[in-house]
Amino acid sequence: MKNSGAVKKWPIWLAPLLASLIFGSPAAMAKTASDEVKASVGAFISAKDNDTLSPQSKEVKKFAAARETLRKILDLSIAEVERLKEKLDNLKIEELVASDYSLDAAEVYDMLSRLLDYYLVYYADMEKRVDGLKTYEETRVAARDLKEWRGKTYLPGVERLVAIDLVLRNKSILRTAGSRLDKILNDLRKLKNSKLISLETLNELVANAGNNLKSAAALDEEATNVLIKLLKTSYLNLEPQEQKDAAFEAVYRRIVDLTDQSLIRIKNGYRYFFEINIRVKKMVGVE
Repeated sequence: MKNSGAVKKWPIWLAPLLASLIFGSPAAMAKTASDEVKASVGAFISAKDNDTLSPQSKEVKKFAAARETLRKILDLSIAEVERLKEKLDNLKIEELVASDYSLDAAEVYDMLSRLLDYYLVYYADMEKRVDGLKTYEETRVAARDLKEWRGKTYLPGVERLVAIDLVLRNKSILRTAGSRLDKILNDLRKLKNSKLISLETLNELVANAGNNLKSAAALDEEATNVLIKLLKTSYLNLEPQEQKDAAFEAVYRRIVDLTDQSLIRIKNGYRYFFEINIRVKKMVGVE
């Protein structure tokens, strides 16, 4: 409850900016962002609520604390982009192969790399702007501009990278599950040939496991097609100033939903793997 009360005291101009940084970032980044701005936010609140200060002194302290908060947010934002550049370097974009589209992985990498470089340039320019701020009102306006830019320009670019990462990770998980199923089938054949088990009571479980993985693969292919279409259309030649729109957001959410559904099918497949293992152990007398 104490934390909730503290949040309510945060200035109106700051809360949306922090939300765009914290809730638009991975969990680890979000915690760091929250922790590192607490001190400067606390200083701002103290100055704002200190009735012993003269109006002029209060304004000076509010401005200093607000500008320091904005500086910390920029530091965290720059670090976030640097981490995204590392992530981009590790993405195997060439694995994005779909039945309906072809893709130039190098071109996509270059597009995203240029976007991330542009983000760093924007943040560097914003740092210079913050250094030149003279009043609390100027700081409030700068924070508003930063928040709007993140929502309209920064997050759409990041979501493209996140979508690629989601699809590639799902493919990796699906490959692992497929290899696991192949091994199970091979082991079952060996046990059957050794007359240690009967496959009759396992056929349904095996079929269900396979069907779930087939469904997961179909969803994965659809997600890949949607993603590649997204990257090959107007978004491939994305201008840094292009704003987020409802059409893009719908496509992005579709990719997220497809990968989520595929992962659910994979998890269901593993549940059948587990049940097969339990039944086989009982058949061979191993508990």
